[in-house]
Amino acid sequence: MEPLVIFGAGLVIYCGYLALLDSSKSWRAWRLRTAANRAPAKKRGVVPVKQQRPRPSAGIAVGRPLLQRV
Repeated sequence: MEPLVIFGAGLVIYCGYLALLDSSKSWRAWRLRTAANRAPAKKRGVVPVKQQRPRPSAGIAVGRPLLQRV
């Protein structure tokens, strides 16, 4: 056989091997992503009273800008 034919066949085999690796890695990533979507969400813990922001007694919002009408 001519060297160019042998080189071409080797190149086809090598590219096929790379394509097989790429498809297997993408399949694994897809499988892990779908498994993560199916996993139940963790319940959030209750925030202790000490960590909650104090509420003003007057009912006026403190700490954020108030919208003003022009």
